[in-house]
Amino acid sequence: MQLLQAAIAYQERNYESAIRKLSELIEYQPANRNALRLLGAAQFRSGDMAAVIDTLGPLAARGDADSYM
Repeated sequence: MQLLQAAIAYQERNYESAIRKLSELIEYQPANRNALRLLGAAQFRSGDMAAVIDTLGPLAARGDADSYM
């Protein structure tokens, strides 16, 4: 439910709300790739490039990262 709410906030361009919801979700599900990707996208849209690197860097460095990373 929290991922859905975050996705809706993102679609509505309410990036701060999406970031808040996704950050809470990732506390409980740190390996949730969908949440991490959406969090990185919301951080990018909000202009926080350092946070994007912190969020997506470890995901992109994984051996099983997809080509969209």
